[in-house]
Amino acid sequence: MNKIILGLVVFVISKLNYASHIVDVYGTDKIHSEKILQAYRKSIIEIQTESLKQMNSFYVTGKEDRINATRLEERKKKLIQEIKQKEGLLYVAFHTTTYVNNNNLYTTVEVIDKTSPERLKFVEVSEEISKDIKQNDLVAKMEEYVEQGWKLEALKELDDLNPSCPVYHCIFGFNHPKLKPYLNIFNLGVNKEKINILDTLKNDVNPRRRAAAALLVGHLENPEEIISSLSKHVQDKSPHVRNDVIRVISETMHKSKINHINVEPFLKLLDSPYGTDRNKALSLLFTASLNPKSRTVIINKGEKNLLKILQMKQPNNHEWAYLILKRISGKNYGEYDIPAWKKWFSKNSSRTCKIKPIL
Repeated sequence: MNKIILGLVVFVISKLNYASHIVDVYGTDKIHSEKILQAYRKSIIEIQTESLKQMNSFYVTGKEDRINATRLEERKKKLIQEIKQKEGLLYVAFHTTTYVNNNNLYTTVEVIDKTSPERLKFVEVSEEISKDIKQNDLVAKMEEYVEQGWKLEALKELDDLNPSCPVYHCIFGFNHPKLKPYLNIFNLGVNKEKINILDTLKNDVNPRRRAAAALLVGHLENPEEIISSLSKHVQDKSPHVRNDVIRVISETMHKSKINHINVEPFLKLLDSPYGTDRNKALSLLFTASLNPKSRTVIINKGEKNLLKILQMKQPNNHEWAYLILKRISGKNYGEYDIPAWKKWFSKNSSRTCKIKPIL
């Protein structure tokens, strides 16, 4: 379970041999989804596969093929615009994920219908970042650690190492010789620079620095303080920041066995057009569902989006939704048995939950 919560999702592809490329759609009804897939699946697979090859090459060699990258980006923009116009959509994006011990690629086509403009509130708006001199603080050190970790991941240098985490949250662990020095740097510096870290998380215009600050909060010693400090930033305007904020909260809750938290902000994120929002919110809700009050709120307010996510093929969304449903219900219906789950909700919504959860 700990591996799931840490997220075995690797957005930088370190393996390019895969059995299948599975594509699904999130954000519209089943008929419209099938229409989109029938018309555009082939083009989406071609673009996403080439994009991942280019990304992998960059991480391995450190060199970017700018000409081909620009051509591919233009092709992708053109396809997205075509889908938006022909399908009557406000938003379209492609997100591809690979998993450890799974030979498939999974792409989710994220869409927002014109009937659901309220979902646009989740969409990232580009932020103006000043080109000041690079700051030499602990936040910059965390950015450095994350960049180094992704490079090592792409080179498969972390595959055979146990990514043990001696603090409440860390992405790559500190076993690798190139990452090991950072542990003491972060642990010793986080209290000294706590004011700067929290100020960066709240006010810095650079989302990369805000995200790095969120990761540093995971090195504080008090889990309640970690959760309290980060909960204020669950609705950050950047999905990248939200991802790191929620992953630290989720892992901290799991490790400290804390399950009391206001679950409503995380239930709202299940409607986001970002798989990372949904994935991290789901992992947190799974832990929170051990709390009877939280479980009642999830049952009464989570049905619609949990069942939509359950129908997905993307493992880091579908599997979490299934785990949550089994836990809050005490039932073991099939993972795609939507009628059975709907029937269960119809009998149990609007009640105070007295069901003993499946642990």
